[in-house]
Amino acid sequence: SLASHRIVSVECGYRAMAAVTARGRLFMCGNLPRLPDADRPASGHRWEDVWTPLETRLPDGLLVRSASCGNAHFAAVSTCGALFTWGNGSNGQLGHGSTASESLPRQVLPLQAEKIIAVSCGVSMTAAVAESGALYTWGDGGHGRLGHGKLQRCILPRKVTLPPRHGRVAAVSPITLCANMLRRLGQTCCANNILSLIRMPQIILIRVLALRAQVHCGVNHSAVVLESGEVCTF
Repeated sequence: SLASHRIVSVECGYRAMAAVTARGRLFMCGNLPRLPDADRPASGHRWEDVWTPLETRLPDGLLVRSASCGNAHFAAVSTCGALFTWGNGSNGQLGHGSTASESLPRQVLPLQAEKIIAVSCGVSMTAAVAESGALYTWGDGGHGRLGHGKLQRCILPRKVTLPPRHGRVAAVSPITLCANMLRRLGQTCCANNILSLIRMPQIILIRVLALRAQVHCGVNHSAVVLESGEVCTF
């Protein structure tokens, strides 16, 4: 039960939920990767329904700062800025350089030189913001959601080139943007009858005030908040 813990953040995915406590512990429930035991080797391809929140631990006893749930994969940022992913990796959304799945949190080593402050899992892609202000995305590139200018899959984190003079994502303490809010932003963009794919990040004319979130991934699009207070979508 979570009743005895002080919850500081909660994230809901397609069929799972993650809650982070004030003491840096991560609890999850829903449809989760089956944990390995003596009779069942580790495999991210087997799933089971977990009805009561269970603690998910990072390697080496690291504490959790934030977490995100995608369609069938998950990510957590430790208090020291290390990024971990696990779950379904069929589109490279785990960022480990392959399409293999993971049943336990595994550090995203290509980003170990960066201090990660925010992460967001989409349906089959992931985005992370570094303390330096850099934005990285990887996974399924369909609909241009990675912002790389291409539609191809990317199995390793790749830095996103943001618009000129706005090339830094707000490097402040993260909270999660409400998915409904981002859907409204998407509707606002579509109100201009622009139906073509936006493959590179573009500024939309919405000023965000006192918002501390950095990045959020939807089904077929992504959005970031820049230091200037502008919202950038792709």
